[in-house]
Amino acid sequence: AAGAPGGAMPRCVHCGEPIARLHVTYSPGNVSLSQCEACHSTADPYIEHELVVVCIDAVLHRRAAFVHLLYNREPLHHVLPAHCRRLGALSVFLSAAFKLTQLRLLHMSNPGEADLSLAIVGEVLRATALSAAEHFVFVVAAAAPVLSWAWGGGESSQKQVRRLYAALTLPTLSRVPALLLNTWDDDASVMLLLGMLTLSVQVVAAGAVMEPRYRAEGARPVAAAVASGVLLQLALRLAFLSARDVVQLGVVL
Repeated sequence: AAGAPGGAMPRCVHCGEPIARLHVTYSPGNVSLSQCEACHSTADPYIEHELVVVCIDAVLHRRAAFVHLLYNREPLHHVLPAHCRRLGALSVFLSAAFKLTQLRLLHMSNPGEADLSLAIVGEVLRATALSAAEHFVFVVAAAAPVLSWAWGGGESSQKQVRRLYAALTLPTLSRVPALLLNTWDDDASVMLLLGMLTLSVQVVAAGAVMEPRYRAEGARPVAAAVASGVLLQLALRLAFLSARDVVQLGVVL
């Protein structure tokens, strides 16, 4: 029999209830998926699929895909501090890279060699610092404490916050396609649509770790918490960038 390693209880991706194991192995090649006793559905059909299929379903706002990623799949179901640090660092790096490319911050007009090096270092540090501050304000200072307070899970409070942090940070990796789009289309309206998609996916991902309260109360508390984080992030962005630059970044991306 197989469950989630490390003592963590896996979850049914349909109803969010903890289950003892995801599958039972009778012999090599003879595996039976476990059935959830609460909803009588196959607890996690995603364990038979590749990661790319799970990611596509996550983008399509299927909460079950996030339950699978955050509770049942290596390595995120452990939600170790090291995993959260790496995920946060990647998010900040992508955010800084997006700012540098979308705002053409590294395009200098005929500076000297020494001035060019200093200017590039300065712009990279500025973009990285702003991205780190935005990340902190959105995920840590705004959305995470509100959602953690509203969440009635049974795990330790530290593990709750880490799992919620992962749920809110994973969708920010949408900046990868945004960076790719920069090669042929950097229109602000496209970035705005991608930013709105990211926010809606964050609501779904946060809801995945708030079961069963999410099913009882709906998406409104989650959406309100995410919105509060967005407003603080936008205020910070406007303090350091022009309104034109904020629009060019897709406002919320």
